[in-house]
Formats: sequence, C-alpha cells, structure tokens
Amino acid sequence: MYGWRVINLNKVRYMYRKYLTEYDLDTKLFDLWGIDVDDLYPLRKVFIIRSGKDKYVLKNIDYDKKRYSFINNSIDYVRRNYSFLMSNKKSVSGRIVEEYNGKYYVLVNLIEGRECSVENPMDLMIASKGLAQFHKAGAGIEYVSDKSDVDYKNIAHKFTERINMLTSIKNMVDIYKFKNYFDEKFCDNVDSCIQTMKRCIEYITRIDMDKINNNRDSIVFCHNDLAYHNILIKDEKAYFIDFDYSNINYRVNDIAQFINKSIKNSDYDIKMYKTIIDNYEEISPLLDEEKHLLKVLLSYPNDIIELIFNYYYKKKDWSEEAFNSVMNLKLSQENSRKEFIDKLL
Repeated sequence: MYGWRVINLNKVRYMYRKYLTEYDLDTKLFDLWGIDVDDLYPLRKVFIIRSGKDKYVLKNIDYDKKRYSFINNSIDYVRRNYSFLMSNKKSVSGRIVEEYNGKYYVLVNLIEGRECSVENPMDLMIASKGLAQFHKAGAGIEYVSDKSDVDYKNIAHKFTERINMLTSIKNMVDIYKFKNYFDEKFCDNVDSCIQTMKRCIEYITRIDMDKINNNRDSIVFCHNDLAYHNILIKDEKAYFIDFDYSNINYRVNDIAQFINKSIKNSDYDIKMYKTIIDNYEEISPLLDEEKHLLKVLLSYPNDIIELIFNYYYKKKDWSEEAFNSVMNLKLSQENSRKEFIDKLL
C-alpha cells in the first residue's frame, strides 16, 4: 500500500470506526477492478478512492448479491427517465459486486457534488423537485420486480405489530428492579407513543387506500434514507446516492421520511414542509388520499420508536451514553413535532 494516505481510525467517529475496520484494504482487492490506488480516505462508512483522474467510492455491503442486484436493476429502471443517480464501476470480470476474503464489495463512481443543505431554500426546492422526478421515473416498477422487495399495503397491520412489540418491551422493563436512565425515559414516554400509534391506525381506516393502490404513480421505487448526505447538489440538480434501504413502496413513505429528516433540526418549521410539498407537486401532484396518508406517517413517532427498538433489541453497537444522548435529543424535539402535527391535522 505504498503511497497511500496513513489513516488513523482513532480519529474517526466511533459509530463509523466499526464499519471501516471491516474493510480489507489490499492491493489485490483493487486488482479486481483493475485500478491503481493513489490515495484513499474514510467518509462515514465508505472509503473514497483516487486513481489517476478518477474517483470512486468503495463500499463493503452487508447484504447478499441478490439484494444488490435488486438495487442495481431498480436504479437502471429509474435511470431511463431520471439519470441523476449513482452508477457502479464494473470489475474486470464484468461484475458489479465482487467477493474478497468472504466480504462483498462494490465500487461506485464518485459524484462530485455537495451535500444538500436543507436549511437553504434553493437546495430544498431542488431536492423536492428531484425527488418527484425520481419517483415518477420509478412508477410501474412493481410490475417488473421481485415481489420480495415490494413493501407496501397493510400499514395498519405494521403499526399494530409495533404496538405489540412496544407493549412487550414495556412489560419487560416494568419488572426491572433497577432501571437505568434510558429505562426511566422509556417508561415515561412509551404510553404516549402507543396512544399516538393507535390514533394513526384509526386515521388510516378513514382513508380510501384502494385509490392509492390503484394509482400507478403512488407506488414507486423508494430510497428510504433521504438524509442530506444522500442527496448531492450538482449543477442545480439533485443526485441520489446510497440505496441500501430502498424498496418498492408508497411514494408518500419516502416523502414523509424526507420531510422528517429535513425539518426536525429546524424546530419542525411548517414553511419547510410547505416548500417540499409545493415543489414536489409542481412535478407530480399527490392524490388527496395520499396527502391524508402522508399526515398519518408524519404523526407516527418513528424516531423514538426506532431508537427504543435499537436499544432493547441491540440493533446498534452504541455506548449507553450515546443512546441516552439521542433519547434526550428526540424528547427535546417532541413538543415542536407535536405542534407541527397539530397544524397539519
């Protein structure tokens, strides 16, 4: 690895260090793509690679080739009408996924854009219109995809399952003789979460879901992780990257996630919500039923519930301090979130 930058992983944020140490950064790995590495450095869970004038993203994927094949085929489907997406560099053998030392790797062509700043009204407008174009290009995909990657309908059933999971955790924590800080915060807030979820189920029963299910534009290829760092702005266009959590779903599921991720750090600014919806609908109008469903999805306390599941089901390798810190942050945002929801409903 002569000539490569020396990487001190002790300086990398703890939450990413675990992922980065899983990489086998050997010249034989890069030989699979026939590239010589001049430099590399970590960025979140991936490595940025420079080879001559070209730049790539090296990613160690933790799912199988079939899953990545779905993602790649779906991106190709969307790319026919929306080209601003990540693209893979094929290996010397013509594959998009290569196995090395029992791990799967992909090499993605780096998009030289800047991360979307959702606080910037222009970026928010570009991203919202780009998302609408992305969704329009992904309409009809459910008819040509493996049904195992289709994940919509039965929203009320999913909410009911999560209520049962929360209730089970509550019953377990209630009998703890010694409760830690996270346990106490959970006990203080779990009943409120369950009541909110029950109201969401009640609202869903009032929506004519058949109109949504029978509308071709409503069910699309969804990104499912529309954080600012997965939307790059280049030449006033929105480029979407990192499709690890993608599936075929209701487009309002993607829109709800994008809204929540965009406005939660801006005190749930209703103006940002309107900017997203207005610019999205300039490209692709929503059905009234979709707007009702969108409000239900925004009402659902997803952030706190996911944090609870991550903690009690050990889904994240975080310290106790990290979990407590995130819980405090989520709870500090709850009043603003509830005020925002009250304005919508």
